[in-house]
Amino acid sequence: MRTVYLAFPRMTISLTAGEEVLEKAFVFYPFSQSEGKPLFVTHAYRVEREEQKWVVTKDGEVLDSRASAWEAVFVLEYDIELSILEQRGDWLAIHAGCVAVADGACLVAGNPDSGKTTTTFHLVELGWKFMCEEIAFIDSEKKEVHPFLQTLSLDKRFIDAVKGKFPVRRGKVHELNPSLVRYSPELIREEPLRLSTILVPKREPEAEGEAEAVSLSPGAFLTEFLGYCFEPREGMEDLVDRVIGVLEDCRIYRIVYRDISDCRRILIRLFPSASA
Repeated sequence: MRTVYLAFPRMTISLTAGEEVLEKAFVFYPFSQSEGKPLFVTHAYRVEREEQKWVVTKDGEVLDSRASAWEAVFVLEYDIELSILEQRGDWLAIHAGCVAVADGACLVAGNPDSGKTTTTFHLVELGWKFMCEEIAFIDSEKKEVHPFLQTLSLDKRFIDAVKGKFPVRRGKVHELNPSLVRYSPELIREEPLRLSTILVPKREPEAEGEAEAVSLSPGAFLTEFLGYCFEPREGMEDLVDRVIGVLEDCRIYRIVYRDISDCRRILIRLFPSASA
């Protein structure tokens, strides 16, 4: 058993586990390991084998037990996300990926299975720096996105389809099981960045014509964007005002595409200066 420390937005944890679990945890969080022991640890996690189960504890309390080390790391990841949401203070938390593009941070917002993670993947593969995958944190006062550097969780069928058309050049693919992979980007941004663009992907395989980017006004997008916000923390009764302030200077596009090639074409048109 060994203890490592992982730093996240507004939270640092300790993780005590054997090398098998630590190796798998670093597939999920390759950019988060702290050098040395931090001054303050928000939560202490432990993963160890007990008989035929892997038991995950947090601050001395059992969270869950699972049959495999990979499943135990999924339990860990889920609870880390919940804990960060609890620790975020007055930051907005958005169900979105985020990539640093030419002039600022680009959110890729949407509900589960909307295509936000695959669109984030395409932007990274086109040469932009990765910042967030599942949750994006925004300081609404400064209008800055703070990186949360998880790796991207993708369907293996999607990766196989991508490889049939394009080489995967900007990151490493880890196969977790026959249906799921994690993608670890090469290019990351570790510093906050001012929000400039929001993309809302919509895949329509039967759509006619070329892919398109439909510009949305902040007013027309406000209600939809509120639906992508995680429930606000106590003391954020002014959520709508905060969101209005964040949206007012953004370019907002709904991108409608049929397939992988369509998606890449439209992203290159929107952000043409990346090295692809």
